[in-house]
Amino acid sequence: AAEGTTMVTGDGSVYKVTSTFTAGTLQFDIDGALVGGATYPTGNAGSDAEFIPVPAGTYTVTFDLSTGDYSFAFPLISITGAGVGGWGVDTDLTTVDGVTYTINGLVVAASGDPASSEIKFRQDHAWTVSWGGAGWPAGTNDGVNNIPAVAGTYNVTFNIITGEYSFDDGLSTKGFSSANFKVYPNPTQNVWNFTSASERIESVKIVDV
Repeated sequence: AAEGTTMVTGDGSVYKVTSTFTAGTLQFDIDGALVGGATYPTGNAGSDAEFIPVPAGTYTVTFDLSTGDYSFAFPLISITGAGVGGWGVDTDLTTVDGVTYTINGLVVAASGDPASSEIKFRQDHAWTVSWGGAGWPAGTNDGVNNIPAVAGTYNVTFNIITGEYSFDDGLSTKGFSSANFKVYPNPTQNVWNFTSASERIESVKIVDV
């Protein structure tokens, strides 16, 4: 899978690392001695004849040196920032492959100050690994900027490999021709009429932008 990836520990017993793996097999190298296991995503590494079968993806790998127990889990990705409750307040995204993360119905709030809506993605509720960007409502991580979010409710998609993100408010209309759509009278104080020359109108939503 990944070759030569160094794991870190805080207590000399439990080691961790988050890394992107290609599909393949691996073992743990303990001071030159290799041990592996037969199962994924969890198991016990106790034999140098076994190799752990790991699918492609990004994982947080945990290995207990004292017991040989190991696990492969998708890293935790969250959104934090002034626009979503404050810096250090995390809203977690979900994933099925450890690469593309999503959350629906994310509420972004803001006051008059543009900085009051800025947000970022981060890993494991810590600032060791984080992603931002200058683009809105979509962009790519640039490693520098906070994302200049706009107040609203969004369905969010984020790719931790490419750093691409998008915030969909559900209001954009693809392939829409205003020539086929009429609203009258305009202005009005009481009633609006909506007509369409070529498309069936199933619903109308009026938004103050």
